[in-house]
Amino acid sequence: MSAAEEPVTYKFNISMSCSGCYNAVNRVLTTFKAKQESVTDINVTFDDNAKAGTATVVVDPKSPLSDEDVIQTVAKPGKEITSGEKNGVVTWDKDQIKEIVAKK
Repeated sequence: MSAAEEPVTYKFNISMSCSGCYNAVNRVLTTFKAKQESVTDINVTFDDNAKAGTATVVVDPKSPLSDEDVIQTVAKPGKEITSGEKNGVVTWDKDQIKEIVAKK
């Protein structure tokens, strides 16, 4: 597969204080995947000791979804996103993500 055919993988570090936070993020992303054919996989993790988690969203490279669409969706539960990666490269810091979320 060429790079243009590889799926786009987004990974976000999220502040989570409890399993309820994990459940909220997981529920939103599960619904997003069910409604968007171009979302091929989602994964949410939670580390109770660190009070943090991650959300990973894998999207078909031909998807009409923008980076902002994905960030807005991950932000829906209201948990602070501390950073975001696209294809393994840190692309957004906390302030950049806040700016994108504020645009909605």
